[in-house]
Amino acid sequence: MFAAMRRMPRSLLISIALHLVLLAVILVSFKWHQPEEQEPAASGEPEPIQAVMVDAATIESEMDKIKQAEEKREKAERQREAALERKQAEAERKASEAEQRQKEAQARAEAAEKQAAAKAEASERRAAEAERQAEAQARAAQEKAQAAKQAEQKAQEQAEIALKKQQELEKKAAADAAAKAKADAEAEAKNAAEKKKLADAEAKAKAEQAAKAAEAKKEAEMKAKAEAEAKEKLAADSAAKAKIAAEAKAKADAEAKAAEVKKAETEAKEKAKADAAAKAKADAEAAQKAKLAQEAAAKQKAEAEQRRKAELAAAFAAEDAANAKAASDKRLSGLRDQYIASIRTKVERNWLQPPSMQSSMSCEVHVTQMPGGMVMNVRAEKCTGDDLFKRSVIAAVEKASPLPLPPDPALFERDLVFIFKPTL
Repeated sequence: MFAAMRRMPRSLLISIALHLVLLAVILVSFKWHQPEEQEPAASGEPEPIQAVMVDAATIESEMDKIKQAEEKREKAERQREAALERKQAEAERKASEAEQRQKEAQARAEAAEKQAAAKAEASERRAAEAERQAEAQARAAQEKAQAAKQAEQKAQEQAEIALKKQQELEKKAAADAAAKAKADAEAEAKNAAEKKKLADAEAKAKAEQAAKAAEAKKEAEMKAKAEAEAKEKLAADSAAKAKIAAEAKAKADAEAKAAEVKKAETEAKEKAKADAAAKAKADAEAAQKAKLAQEAAAKQKAEAEQRRKAELAAAFAAEDAANAKAASDKRLSGLRDQYIASIRTKVERNWLQPPSMQSSMSCEVHVTQMPGGMVMNVRAEKCTGDDLFKRSVIAAVEKASPLPLPPDPALFERDLVFIFKPTL
């Protein structure tokens, strides 16, 4: 029985409500109003009680109708549950399809990743071949440099020219910094003057505010005095009015008492009728509340199901977006490595090895470039070699201008940093 109640609570509530309505109809069918008062019988016999009989066939007919309505509602409830089960199965099927689509997208991403890895490996092989060629060229250049002292002197002169150019750039940067410091000092002086002007204005405003406060205080004292005088006058008037009101109240109380006696007689006759109507109204309201509660529960259940589906779809969409972003970031990372490798290779091709070069020497190169790869400025920092090696690196970067363009425009960096460590 309890299992049936849990399975079909709506039908049970409707059945209870119909039984209550039937009971209310039976109770209302009786004559609840009091008959007019009559003189008691001279013989002393009790007054007869009037009653109305309810036909049993009518009650049985109503019960049959209620039973049929309950069966129809149970059938509708079973159909609704079957429809809900079908919708749940459809939602599960769609979720399974979404999962399959996600797996396919992941497989495509993995295939794209493998293809990108293969391309990167091929690019590395090409870069290694280019490095080997560069090494051969460097060895040939070294042999020529050792055989031809004139070429070495020329390289020395080029290095000195590059150093001079770097010194000029540093002087220019120092002059720019001094001009900027001077402008900042002027701006600070201007800000101080403006702050002093604001402070003076605030002090003046506070003084005016204090004067207004004093004037307002004076007005408030005068107003309080006037209100006190008005209250004293009002108290005298109130005393006189209270006396008049007391006399009127005494008269009104006498009249009200007589009216209350008459009203009590009328209310006593109407109370029984009003109580019956109120009980019927309360039963109807209870049935309506039960119906509304059942509809609200069904609405909440449907809303919860919709929220669950929406959350599931949002989770799938977020996961797809995260997977796509990870694949894009991985692809861009590989392309950036290729881009830096191509720049490093071109710089090394334009690099002239100084006589003091050792295999452990390297520099952190900072390049400022235009969108077309044109080099605007070069700095070599954290160098492990001597000044001659540092100047040779800067000269190689300037000679390599314009630098290779990135395979993807999103990889372009105006301020580029890479490690230059030539292969010997």
